[in-house]
Parts: sequence; C-alpha cells; structure tokens
Amino acid sequence: MAPVRSKKQITEQALTSPRKLAMAETVPLRAGSPSAYPRSPIKRRTPGTITMQQKQAMIDNMQLEITERARRLRAQYSFMATTVRSRVEMRINRIPMSMRHVKMGDLLQKVPRTGTTTSHKIRGS
Repeated sequence: MAPVRSKKQITEQALTSPRKLAMAETVPLRAGSPSAYPRSPIKRRTPGTITMQQKQAMIDNMQLEITERARRLRAQYSFMATTVRSRVEMRINRIPMSMRHVKMGDLLQKVPRTGTTTSHKIRGS
C-alpha cells in the first residue's frame, strides 16, 4: 500500500501572491454551493468550440462557394447543351433534303434486299 501523504501547512511564505491569498481567504458556505467560489467575469472558452462571429463567417464563405459552384455548373451544362445541339444539327444536315421527309417503311422498300446482313461493302476485297 502507498504511504499516506500528510497535508501541507499554509505558511506566510506560501501566501505571497494575491491569488493564493484570495483563495486562502475564500471559505465555501456549503459544499457545492454556486457562491462558494466566485467565477471569473470572463467566460472561458472551451477548446473546440467556435464563436458566433466565426460561425457566421463560415456560413457566409460556404454560401459564396455554393453560389460560385452553381454558376460554374450552369455554365458547364449550357456549353454541353449547345455542343450536343450542334452535333445533332450536323448529323441532320448530312441527310439530303429529299430524304428528310420520307417514312422509314418507304425507305426500306426502296433498298433492295440482299442475302447479307451488312449494309456496307468492305473496301479493298
């Protein structure tokens, strides 16, 4: 078993600092009483917490980032839509004007059926 320590006696030399002197003079009224130990008027900030100003600044920064990201995404999908539209128009323009209004059934009747399943001939053979 560990040896029991004896309590140190408060001496005049130990009460040299005003804080120690004030603590020695403070006598609690009851154990656990809120007025037993006067608290500091400055609220101590616990580590890991943020102030309201910091919280508001973070919210403002996040709002700016979201707005900027939304603007970039809108610009990107607008560019993609114009690209797709121009590609479709280019493919449509490859079809001759006389063939654009022909129905698929009529087009299939015009093409002679052959025994092969491929519609393109292989070049060079």
